[in-house]
Amino acid sequence: MKDIKNLSDCNSWDYVRTLRHDLLNDEKTFSVMEPIWELILLQQTHFCSMVEERSIQLEDDFRSDEKFADNPLLAFMKCVERCQYPPPEIIIAINDCFRLYFAGGGKIELEEIFFANRRIPKLGNNSAQIAKHDKHNLFQTLCKMESHKPKDKRKSMVVLAEEYLGKRGLADKDPESFLRQHRAWLEDQRSSEQN
Repeated sequence: MKDIKNLSDCNSWDYVRTLRHDLLNDEKTFSVMEPIWELILLQQTHFCSMVEERSIQLEDDFRSDEKFADNPLLAFMKCVERCQYPPPEIIIAINDCFRLYFAGGGKIELEEIFFANRRIPKLGNNSAQIAKHDKHNLFQTLCKMESHKPKDKRKSMVVLAEEYLGKRGLADKDPESFLRQHRAWLEDQRSSEQN
């Protein structure tokens, strides 16, 4: 693991680029992974071209960094979701993230390593914030769709919220409370767009 200044450096494209340079120039023990990865990629490309009915599409350039994903963890996940082998430098970077986490002996949160921040009181960790955003973003989409219906066919916001919460397995949640949270979320979205 290279010297790092911040805990989240291992999950950065700068770190991956350094690893890639070392791998491609035989400057690292892991450089043996490069020719193996190229063989896997070649076989996978050959397999996908032979099996036309399968809808596997290979990414043209795994090594386009920010164009491929926002960070190495998301690139790793994207590769797995597409049934593709990630490049060795991404595997090594993710491995280094976990090594750093375990070396911290419980004093470091994965949140700090993967997302450069600690858990925020009342907002939660990164995944809780994303889940909250996704939940309200989807509800907002439903609200917009509802607003395009003729007035006499539109559901009230309370009814829309009840149905939405019911479909998400949250029927016991108070729709009025959810709508207050949704209005606060909308306000946060508007203010962040203005900044």
